[in-house]
Amino acid sequence: MSQPLPLTCDVDRAFPTSLVRLHGSLTSAVAARARAALLNCLAHQPASLLIDVGRLVDVDGDGARILLEVGRRNAQWPGASLIVYPVTPHRAEQLRRAGVGRYARLCDSESEALTRAESEPTPLRADHQLPPGVEAAARARTAVAHTCQRWGVPHAISTAQVVASELVNNAMRSGGGPLDLTITHRDNTLVLAVRDRDPRPPRQWAPWTDADEAGGGLLLLDAFAARWGTLPTDAGKTVWATVPV
Repeated sequence: MSQPLPLTCDVDRAFPTSLVRLHGSLTSAVAARARAALLNCLAHQPASLLIDVGRLVDVDGDGARILLEVGRRNAQWPGASLIVYPVTPHRAEQLRRAGVGRYARLCDSESEALTRAESEPTPLRADHQLPPGVEAAARARTAVAHTCQRWGVPHAISTAQVVASELVNNAMRSGGGPLDLTITHRDNTLVLAVRDRDPRPPRQWAPWTDADEAGGGLLLLDAFAARWGTLPTDAGKTVWATVPV
């Protein structure tokens, strides 16, 4: 039996549409690499993510389950339109058996996939880079206020500012460094996401055991955000939270 080909993941990360081309064999031995590439792309919040599987010569059960896992994570956040193409009848049956079809659109051709992506509404988006230091949270609150005013949702400012502050403060406790704040507005929801350079997951802490810290940490996210979670990136993680508007 022939040996599986090495897997390569070519990534074109853009907004509103990102693209990941998978080449070679998507098997259990390399599934983690494909998962990391796809989740990293999703962490940058495209409106659509195209997954080109046309150059895959082999997909085993674990490979198909990776696509299912990515679809499930995407359904929780960021809710991008996942589009897999070009899918032959045999590959489509394999992916549907794995459950991938519940979370991704399976397209026969690149042109069909691009048409599908272009039909997706583009959410409002604002990106801000926050320098490290004690002013990061204040700058995040200012960015939130200006953005909400510009988008016509001033009633969301106070809640969104609390959420943004806690996301930034948590990232600073993780080790500081420059932070990236992204604010998006879609489906009557604000999504605030902070990307940092620390791969460790966010740490739940209580104000009565960390008296030198301000606020209630991730406990405040539980109180003020509708949902929150985290995604790994190639150089750290993204922690996100949603605020209804």
